[in-house]
Amino acid sequence: MALQIRWSLRAAQDLEELLDLVEEDAPEAAVRLADRFRSLILGMPEHPRLGRMVSPYSRDDLRERFVHPYRIVYRLHREAIEIVCIMHEARQLPDDPADL
Repeated sequence: MALQIRWSLRAAQDLEELLDLVEEDAPEAAVRLADRFRSLILGMPEHPRLGRMVSPYSRDDLRERFVHPYRIVYRLHREAIEIVCIMHEARQLPDDPADL
């Protein structure tokens, strides 16, 4: 049974805001970026542990993949992959993973 993909409210808002921002200056680039996110995320259920553990948390259930220059932080659950947030890779992660 394939894992479901679930989005946190924050992750959905992160992606929407990011794509809106890119679209203001380059609509074609926003479409390409959306396609890259879609392709990576839809492939996650096949290899959910392909992403690396999120440093500095060292938690096996919290992983990240990259659509340069953005990171997709996700949490592995028994039956689902939860997209937690999407952020620029230069941004610092919070000290507590509960704040993601």
